[in-house]
Amino acid sequence: GKLASSSSPGTSTRRSAFESARAPGPIGHAKMLYAFSAKRDDELSLARNDYVTILRKKDHGWWQGECRGKRGFFPENLAEELALQEKGTAVMLFNYNAQRRDELSLKQGTAVKVLSTDKPAWWLVESESRLGLVPASYLKPEGALAAAAASPARAPARAPVAAAVVCRCRALYDYTAQYDNELSIKKGQVVNVSKNTGNWWEGECEGRAGSFPHNYVEVLD
Repeated sequence: GKLASSSSPGTSTRRSAFESARAPGPIGHAKMLYAFSAKRDDELSLARNDYVTILRKKDHGWWQGECRGKRGFFPENLAEELALQEKGTAVMLFNYNAQRRDELSLKQGTAVKVLSTDKPAWWLVESESRLGLVPASYLKPEGALAAAAASPARAPARAPVAAAVVCRCRALYDYTAQYDNELSIKKGQVVNVSKNTGNWWEGECEGRAGSFPHNYVEVLD
């Protein structure tokens, strides 16, 4: 479809709405389908795949949103509104540093709202109005979510990972598994390492576990 231009729907109207009072609480969430470069002070530059908290829906196809601590307007037809509902809460077991735009950096002990568990290895969470993906193995579910996570269908995938991580590393090169007990990794992926002795280390990456050559990775912590 036709993409919105950044021509404003009335300079004084938008600027006064932006400056006059705090935006109301979040009314929804969206994920950017395309990048948008702000051309005015009251607009919000966004990259493809950024998660945005929607604060207002204005006329003329512009929404006001918040992303990475910044607020501003962006064209709504560059984004996809998400139908998200809180599934429960969880607490970070480890520090996590985002590797991609759609991930969220969080510190150990941070409580988060879990909004989606559609990807078993990566959960979509919210913390202080910021949205992003974090590895499910870095989260300790609470309440009803904990009961669901402890079900037989899920327990084998999570339990060993959270208990046995000795360090994290990032892949420097692609490695394709040659045997069933090995782990294929791609350059840039983060691996939760459970054994870091010898020439072959063992770990988990995006829900898959196995061994990999230690000289293909660099230690992060």
